[in-house]
Amino acid sequence: MKIIPELRNLQSNSTAENRIAALLHSVEGENSDFAYHSFALNKHQYKKMAEIDFVIAYKGSIIVLEVKGGRVQRENGMWKFINRYNEVNYKNEGPWDQARSAMFSFKEKVEGLLPNHQLNYTYMVATPDANLSMDVEHEDWQWLGPQDMTPSGIQKKLEAASKQARLKIQGGLRGSSQYWKPDFEAVSKLQKALTKKIDGKVPINDYLVGLDHERLVLTEKQTRTIQKLAVMPRVTISGGAGTGKTVIAAEFARRAAAQGAQVSFVCQSEGVREKVSEVLRDTNVAVHDLAGLKEANVRFDLLVIDEGQDIINEASINLLDQALHQGFIDGKWLLFLDENNQVLEKEHFDRDVYNEFILTNSLVWSLDENLRNTKSTVTFVESHLAADIGDPSVQIHGPSSRVRVLKNSSSDALSTELNDEIRRLVTSENIRIKDIWIITCKSTVNDSKVETSAQGKQHVFASESGPVRFATSHEVKGLETPVALVIDVEDLSPDEISKVYVGFTRASLYMCAYVTPKAKAEMETNLMNAYSEKEKRM
Repeated sequence: MKIIPELRNLQSNSTAENRIAALLHSVEGENSDFAYHSFALNKHQYKKMAEIDFVIAYKGSIIVLEVKGGRVQRENGMWKFINRYNEVNYKNEGPWDQARSAMFSFKEKVEGLLPNHQLNYTYMVATPDANLSMDVEHEDWQWLGPQDMTPSGIQKKLEAASKQARLKIQGGLRGSSQYWKPDFEAVSKLQKALTKKIDGKVPINDYLVGLDHERLVLTEKQTRTIQKLAVMPRVTISGGAGTGKTVIAAEFARRAAAQGAQVSFVCQSEGVREKVSEVLRDTNVAVHDLAGLKEANVRFDLLVIDEGQDIINEASINLLDQALHQGFIDGKWLLFLDENNQVLEKEHFDRDVYNEFILTNSLVWSLDENLRNTKSTVTFVESHLAADIGDPSVQIHGPSSRVRVLKNSSSDALSTELNDEIRRLVTSENIRIKDIWIITCKSTVNDSKVETSAQGKQHVFASESGPVRFATSHEVKGLETPVALVIDVEDLSPDEISKVYVGFTRASLYMCAYVTPKAKAEMETNLMNAYSEKEKRM
């Protein structure tokens, strides 16, 4: 479904609204279907100003959708809303009353714009984080709850709502209902009227249209995985880069907290913690690194541990043991990790601790579907680094990853190469500057051959097309970007390959690596070995 404004340009402070937008984007329907986010009503039935979270056109019907994030309850006839700061707000007017009044106000506005057309309207409410019991205020088809938060779940409810909006006569002489015919011409005119004011957005590369860059939507397979994991006390989930570990981990934590559990999401990567904190900001999930978990001095009902390969050692397990009700052996936890040899570092990962405390006390679950990278990127990483990052589920093949061998190792030569590539991406491929990252395989950006400048918390590369984010592979671990330019790839030794692996797997669309002749030769050896193994299996 088309999202207006474009999904990538959506600007909402509500995690719940962003999540609903991404789900709607995955819904299949008619070419005329669309969802308009945040429509301002300057004329309302009884308010000076109001806002509709989503106006949805689905199969010829117009659906006004009110979204309520956080916890929602009804007590003694009053509606209770609890936000991410645990602040409580009581209202007489419930979300279905809000949606209903907004629908009539919007209907009045549209009838003024399209006086000679007949559109059919209804309204719905979404509470992604709150389970509600059935109420006299609404029918089942008017509510999108946590159980509906998949593309197919949303679509099923939209189907019912669209049909209900067009209901002309229920039953009838022969017991069959009659429905108004959809006016698709009116829907098309309405869409044009709504999109007029947002025309002129910066275009992006055509490949990106097919990629869910925000990664807010769970696939059906991931949803089934979460449901199965919920009944298991301790699970180790293994998967390569891009297999959706963080997405599943965050969603599992969200659902557990919504059921009343005291949950901590634990991860050593600052970038992942910032990303997950944003996704879970409307929940009671606490997000910690190990130091923060120790400082919190709280025992949790559940620990959800991401990037687990970074903390599998005796000291870390002892700390986790202290943070769990019933301890690490008998308590409830999920641990997500990447078992590829390319990412395991001896100082953090103790194989004996892994075997004794992790494997013997948990069920092991494997994620074998790559949800981030295009087919060409998956093939490149597997063949050049001998790493398993899952089977590509992204149906777009995408542009081939590129390797540039730097015969001249000077800083000026590399800067020139980067400038040329960035200029090409921006001018010829319509890639936005914000979607390009430069990732160094050095331990710090100051060790790189390329000079950077500071901008807030981040370092940037001052290209001719604008400042580009510049970071180490450690800083972007667990994160992703459409385009990654990976530099300072000097060799594939055991001490270096983990940094190269992380850098190569950050790009959801296109990756270009700048390597030394030595690193290139080692990649070619891996490539030849991959072909030999393939021939043996044939």
